[in-house]
Amino acid sequence: MNWHNVLSSLIGAIAGSGLVGVILQAYLSRRFSENLERLKTTLSAELFEHQTRFAWLHNERSKCLVRLSRLLSTVDKAFTDMLRPIQQGGVESMKANIQNASKAANAFFDFYDRNRVFFDGELVQRLRRLEEEYRRVWATFVPHADLFPIGAEWAEAWKKLGADVAPLRSQIEQKVQEMLGVGGSALSKSKIESASLKK
Repeated sequence: MNWHNVLSSLIGAIAGSGLVGVILQAYLSRRFSENLERLKTTLSAELFEHQTRFAWLHNERSKCLVRLSRLLSTVDKAFTDMLRPIQQGGVESMKANIQNASKAANAFFDFYDRNRVFFDGELVQRLRRLEEEYRRVWATFVPHADLFPIGAEWAEAWKKLGADVAPLRSQIEQKVQEMLGVGGSALSKSKIESASLKK
């Protein structure tokens, strides 16, 4: 064997292996590219599905929170009208105020019960406490369906409404605003962010 044969065999082997390497690389690249494209398509479809589902759930949750806030405002006004120390009208007006408060409270708590899946744990706990407080006010004010409260019951119910219900209502409203991305906490965050951008 001479150096010429060895050198040509060596060059042929290197060229052959290079050609095989290029062909193998092209094949594997094509194969992985097809799998990668298939995976990208699958992931894009799943991402779109999750984004659509999240958008729908977020929209439904927002609607529930807005409706909850409106019903809370309605029940608070109805209880305030029922317990207002100076009432206009007679017995019929008082009965109407009691009925309105009862209907508003029932509508609020029925809505809350049917839609609490959209609310976080902290809000649910506050709503349960609010329901208890409204029931305490109701029990203090309306001891019996046919009896009207006396002055002491009326004053105690009015005091409970202001001392127990009002702060809880404020906490719930703040939590709803936070969940919707509006209100004091959201505004504070945007002020902090804009101040940090100015620096």
